[in-house]
Amino acid sequence: MAVKKVVALEDAEETKITPIKSVKKKKVNADEMLEPVVPAEDADAVETKPKAKPKTKAKPKKKKATAIKIDEQEFVDELTPDEQADINWSKVKALAKRKGLIEGRVTGIRPLSDSGNVDPRSNDWAIMSQIYGYPVLIPKSHFFELETSFFDDYKDLSKAEQNERQYIEAGYMLGARIVMKVVGAKRSKRKDGQDYNYYVGASRTEAMQELRDAYFGEDSTVKVGDEVKARVLKVMERHVKVEVYGVESFIDSYNLSNKFIPDCREFTKTGDVLDGVIRKLSKTDNGKIKMTVSCSLLKREHAKQYINAIAVGGMYLGTVFSYNKDKHLYNVVLENGVQATVHEDRVVGRRVMVGDKVAVRVFKKMEDAGFVLGSILRLGHTR
Repeated sequence: MAVKKVVALEDAEETKITPIKSVKKKKVNADEMLEPVVPAEDADAVETKPKAKPKTKAKPKKKKATAIKIDEQEFVDELTPDEQADINWSKVKALAKRKGLIEGRVTGIRPLSDSGNVDPRSNDWAIMSQIYGYPVLIPKSHFFELETSFFDDYKDLSKAEQNERQYIEAGYMLGARIVMKVVGAKRSKRKDGQDYNYYVGASRTEAMQELRDAYFGEDSTVKVGDEVKARVLKVMERHVKVEVYGVESFIDSYNLSNKFIPDCREFTKTGDVLDGVIRKLSKTDNGKIKMTVSCSLLKREHAKQYINAIAVGGMYLGTVFSYNKDKHLYNVVLENGVQATVHEDRVVGRRVMVGDKVAVRVFKKMEDAGFVLGSILRLGHTR
């Protein structure tokens, strides 16, 4: 399966770039930095041609390569800010030329006009990111996945109300790691003739679609049980919004850990990357990918031994994590980390509350999915 490479920018935001001024030094070609370098002391050993037919210009060429890249880290340290900025801009231009994918963070919201003010109910604002120290502008229409970003009533709202809803959602996503496609990059001289104005445009929605096409095409090998890295996009009290392989989904609090989490905001934050397991995966008739990710499921190599240790008919202590009022289901995490699902009709005694310590009697094991079905007995009950 051919998967398009996404460039990670772990330290891109911390890079401080001085705006390019008139650089008199020779411009460094970014491609030359990637050429293999032969150490000076081994240069003679490389020459294998007979002395009668020497390569006349070979040694000067090797010296030039060695001067450009002696050691990558040392070479970077010796660059002036202007030289470093010039190289970074070359990387941005190369990304824009091939419409490449790159990872960055959501850094802010800014107006599109020169007014200096952002009106949440207007259409005159965009989302900002940063790559290689240069600001990136992402239009609203190229940022949000509408089906997972807004409620069902979104289409019935006025345009001003939709803009305001988008503004609130973008605010929650400040600091999030996102994948974007760089679609344009240009710079122009300022009026003073000294510095440059930079313009970099990107699309998050196009990048998400490319990821889905690559991971979920006809030759897809992605399946339930795969361990994945989930980028945290938004954190609320009872759930976390994440992105995996270009698909957005929600992780409820009881699926974040095998410990009780009363508030997701105390467990993780926007911009984190969580280790998870694909619990459900499906494709709708119109081609939409739906995915459920769990971080509380034990790793595959250990999960079976814990579930196998549970006996049908056995009784185990656990903690009530949550209650789904639509499905009338309680989620309980047993003391060995296995999750139990209990319908409210199978609760013996009075209704239990989230956080209660209970006993669960198991009547079925869902080994492939990694959880069990059971009934709740409040402590003190034996039936």
